[in-house]
Amino acid sequence: MKAKNVIVIVTRWYGGIHLGPDRFRHICNIAREILVQNGFSNRS
Repeated sequence: MKAKNVIVIVTRWYGGIHLGPDRFRHICNIAREILVQNGFSNRS
């Protein structure tokens, strides 16, 4: 993904559910989804 001059901040409110190492996969997926939805990438 070649996005320039873009910052993505992902926060998570801990609600008692332990995500373990999967949390990084979730963070990457939601960041990628937001970039695609807003036209910073043509990946789908």
